[in-house]
Order: sequence, then structure tokens, then C-alpha cells
Amino acid sequence: MLDRDLFVAKCFFDIGTGESVTTTDNKKYLELVQLNLGKWFLGHFCELAKQQGVSIFSVMKFSGTLEHLSSMDKLGITISAFAHFAYEYSKHKLVFADIQGSPMTVNGHDGMVLFDLMTHTVTSYGNQLHHSVNDSGIGNHGKDGIKIFMQQHQCDYICVNMGLPSIVNTHGDEA
Repeated sequence: MLDRDLFVAKCFFDIGTGESVTTTDNKKYLELVQLNLGKWFLGHFCELAKQQGVSIFSVMKFSGTLEHLSSMDKLGITISAFAHFAYEYSKHKLVFADIQGSPMTVNGHDGMVLFDLMTHTVTSYGNQLHHSVNDSGIGNHGKDGIKIFMQQHQCDYICVNMGLPSIVNTHGDEA
């Protein structure tokens, strides 16, 4: 959600040509119909909840495609530290972006389910599954996206207590 407008990003894969529905038709029609239906129903759902005085919870956005701003609450600081950890653990070749989630109870425990994560990756980053990620999809700004994360991330007590090195002081402009 940005300025009370809902946005959705999708990644499409060309799985070949077909006679009944082409990839282009799927992009332009089927997916847009589903998204518009969801938007329409969600708008009416939220309006009814407001009229009835029912408190509902929406998606929490922790970062944007190129925005990695710090949060003051423990949940936001935890998510920011997770992004920092992934950057370090990938040897500075991957950054999670557009991190969002919804609170959920899973197996009797309160938590946050993250979804629709995007990544900025250095070309041909090989991950633990032993395959190469040349382009992690729509929104991957590669080295530039990683540099922006490095410039914007501010370590907090979780980063420090986990022993994560300061990004600016340690790695400078190496992405």
C-alpha cells in the first residue's frame, strides 16, 4: 500500500506458445482481471469493516524495492536485521527488498508471514540449492539495488548483538 493505493507486482514466465491463451493475453487480461477483482472486493471489505467498527489488520510493509528505511519497533528492526544477515550470508551478492508480511498464528505461535519478497542480486549468484540466479525477476536492480541497501541500512541492536558487521564501515562501496 502506498498513499492508500494498493499495488501488486507479479513476475511472468514464458512457458511457450499455445493456441488458446498466449503469454501476452495472460499478462494483459487474465491476471489483470484477477487483480482488479481482488482490489474491488478488498475495497468493499475494508469499507464494511470501517462502517461496522471492526478493526482489521492489513499487510505490513517493511521495505520497498529501493527503500530500506529503519523502523523503531522490534518487529521492523528484526526484519531489517534479517535483510542485513542475508546480505552478509550471501557474501554481499543478494539483498531482500520489498519485504512485507501479515501477522499470523502458526502452530499456536504468533508470528509474521513474509511474502512477495524481491531480491537484488549480483549476476550469476549461485545459492545453496546449487543453481545460478542470473536475474531474480522483476524489480531486480542488481548491483545498484545492493548499493542502495548498503547506503540506507542502519544497524540497530539486533544487528550488533548478532555480530553482523557494520555495512558502511566494513564494506564501503564494494557491491
